[in-house]
Amino acid sequence: MKSIPTSEASFGKIEEVNFHDNKLLYFFINVISIFTFPVAYILLFYFTNFFIINKPESYLYYFASFSRMTNEYLILFLVILIFMMLVHELIHGFFFFLYTGEKPVFGFKNLSAYAGVPNFYIRKKYYLMACLSPLVVLTFIGLIVFFVAPNVISSIMFIAISAHAAGCIGDVWVSIKLMKKPAETFINDDGMVIRIGS
Repeated sequence: MKSIPTSEASFGKIEEVNFHDNKLLYFFINVISIFTFPVAYILLFYFTNFFIINKPESYLYYFASFSRMTNEYLILFLVILIFMMLVHELIHGFFFFLYTGEKPVFGFKNLSAYAGVPNFYIRKKYYLMACLSPLVVLTFIGLIVFFVAPNVISSIMFIAISAHAAGCIGDVWVSIKLMKKPAETFINDDGMVIRIGS
């Protein structure tokens, strides 16, 4: 069983993670994402260097290249980031639909886009796949573009992939929290509030 309707769910304990009302948690996640950007950037740099013949001399190469870009390329970067944010939520939504058969809800709250499936609880291992899939899928696609695109676009994609990975810290935090839970844990996610039933 991948999911159960909320109307049929009966749990002894329900733990709630509320990104809407818990302003401190929301602030903490956003602050952490700022600090995870350089971590994602450096990890991505060393990973991509395994596959590049003419390797950049400095790990600041892509950042320096990005800082010298014209306004047109900076606009392109912003468009790519917005596109990645929208596709990120569509990927969540696709997996929610895959595991529940119900059309997910999408929205925008507190400067964050979200996807949810409020009428179902999803089994932990399937929810984890839905939670982490945007990080995996968009990093993979972004790396393909990075390797085949011209130098300027490659630098844009490198920064965009790093920024997106850093922005996934909320999904990663929730996933780490769920790792400690039993296999029979079920999760209800309405987009801003996550309920963990066990």
